[in-house]
Amino acid sequence: MSGPERFDDITHELVTGLDQITVPPSTLRSQAPRRGATLFAAAASALVVGAALAVGIAIRPANDGVVAPAAATATATAAVTRTPASTRARALSEAEAKRLVEPTAIVVVNALKSRFGAQLALVVHPDKGVRFSMYPYVRTDRDQVLTAADIAVAFADPTVRLWGITDGKGDEVHASFADYDARYVYDVDYAKAPEVAYNRAIGTGNTVDNSATVYPDAVMVEFHYPGFDPKFGGMDWRSLRLFLEQKDGSWFLVGVVHGEWTI
Repeated sequence: MSGPERFDDITHELVTGLDQITVPPSTLRSQAPRRGATLFAAAASALVVGAALAVGIAIRPANDGVVAPAAATATATAAVTRTPASTRARALSEAEAKRLVEPTAIVVVNALKSRFGAQLALVVHPDKGVRFSMYPYVRTDRDQVLTAADIAVAFADPTVRLWGITDGKGDEVHASFADYDARYVYDVDYAKAPEVAYNRAIGTGNTVDNSATVYPDAVMVEFHYPGFDPKFGGMDWRSLRLFLEQKDGSWFLVGVVHGEWTI
């Protein structure tokens, strides 16, 4: 768990319904972006991230309460500590994994909190992009993979994609990135998560976790809420898992996995 200097205590409102547990967006989620974002705004975001990537500058979001230490922002483009070539990142101890990737993980979670695609794009893997998985079982055959350029304008992009199939009901999830993000990425305020682990799974359920096989060269960072309503006995837990892989001495985001109770 990260120290108190990084993550605040949090209070939450009650959730409703075990069959479709949700958390009130007004208290746990950043305000959704306005609909109908113009193509000009999307193009401008793309130009911003393109320029930032070219010169290696980390873009900082406006001060809206997001934890964004200067050191963490600086590492949006470079984490100087290298992983030994003989060691696969997922096999690193929790302490070592935290030492290597914590600043980059904070950059990612802050960018998601502020819905700042241009900053998030700076830490997306330049070759592999980033894969989004609705549940801990990563579907390499159908999970959506977005490039840094995609992510730069993702929150304003109206493109509807097929992200996966819901647990239990088996419904296909067709949504824009912004709508998918609101339900299967940053569905609660993970920047204030009471538990954070490195290379150690916290939230567990009936879904098989195959991430160690899919991402053997990535460090896993899990932001976790053990639950919100005592009457559910922890069945309303939520997790956000980030998978960070090294390239040329820098750490990049290759996977984003959502975790919750499943049937």
